[in-house]
Amino acid sequence: MQKRTQVIITFSVAILLIAGLYFFTDWFSKVTGFLIGEDDKTKLAQCLTGRNAELFGSDYCKECEEQKKLFGSSFKTIVYIDCGKTMKFVRVCEACLHGI
Repeated sequence: MQKRTQVIITFSVAILLIAGLYFFTDWFSKVTGFLIGEDDKTKLAQCLTGRNAELFGSDYCKECEEQKKLFGSSFKTIVYIDCGKTMKFVRVCEACLHGI
């Protein structure tokens, strides 16, 4: 075989392997449920909501606000109970009282 033919065959095989790997990983990610753009924050928020977890906090609590910021846009899926609104006489949450 000529050198040129070997190079063309090798290049073609490499392209086919790369294309096959791309399509396999795309299929595998769809089958397993991992989608591009779904980050760990979203997965954690969905897991917590799926397990009926609730986050108690207050708008006056800086630690609670920090937790909200850590989740970012995924926070909308979390069940959040604002102690300042649901309990009239509570001004700070338990996390703030205990320094957690």
